[in-house]
Amino acid sequence: MTVALSSAILLFVLTQAHHHHHPERHSGSQVLLALVGLVLVVLFLGGKAALAVTRTRDLERLAGTLGASFVVEPRESPLSPDAHELQLFQLGILPRLENLLSLNAASDPVVSCFDYSYVLRNELGPNPRTGAPVDNRLAQTVVALRSGGARWPSLKVAGRAWLGEPAGSQQEVSFEDAPDFSRHYRVFAEDQERALEALSGEARTLLEQSPGLTVEAGGDSLIVYRPFKLCPPGEVSELIRLAERVAAALKA
Repeated sequence: MTVALSSAILLFVLTQAHHHHHPERHSGSQVLLALVGLVLVVLFLGGKAALAVTRTRDLERLAGTLGASFVVEPRESPLSPDAHELQLFQLGILPRLENLLSLNAASDPVVSCFDYSYVLRNELGPNPRTGAPVDNRLAQTVVALRSGGARWPSLKVAGRAWLGEPAGSQQEVSFEDAPDFSRHYRVFAEDQERALEALSGEARTLLEQSPGLTVEAGGDSLIVYRPFKLCPPGEVSELIRLAERVAAALKA
């Protein structure tokens, strides 16, 4: 939580406490404290918007460096029907795809990178003061690869901290002979033998060296991301290269 938002909350608490102990002084001090709190909230929201603008500008500059096209709010999804079946794109409501970099449009696989977010409603219930539902927007930077030829095995590689349910008919795959890999990752797949084979060489090594990634694959599509983390613009190129290497290793 930011300093501005924390300060606004603290001011509200102090206002309520002051009113409880000194009701006769309530009106003037409450107005003053409320105004100060409102200013802090406006500053917080303004700062957040400024960061978003700066991020978009830096990513557009990166796209130019990479020779990629760039669209802030694409009208059409860069994802294939196979990609839309991946678990990330099934989560939450009100999905948003923005800051789209499109690379290698004439090659195979086609590579795109974008910020993807969705909303999860707070399971603890509505806001106690307003009664409105509390929504949390969760964002991550995603690298997506789409192949016109070979098809990737249906699988998900997730960090050990991931506690979600496997998608569809996927089941957890045991990597008893790879303790270093198992320390960092869980794997879910429809075809366990194929998953073991796909993750027996370079792909497993790459993931061991990059803990915290999530890889989802199926059909003509594969995505790589770090859950709930927007990649700093200066590190996007590295994430793209890593995703391309993982994708090539899984297809090999």
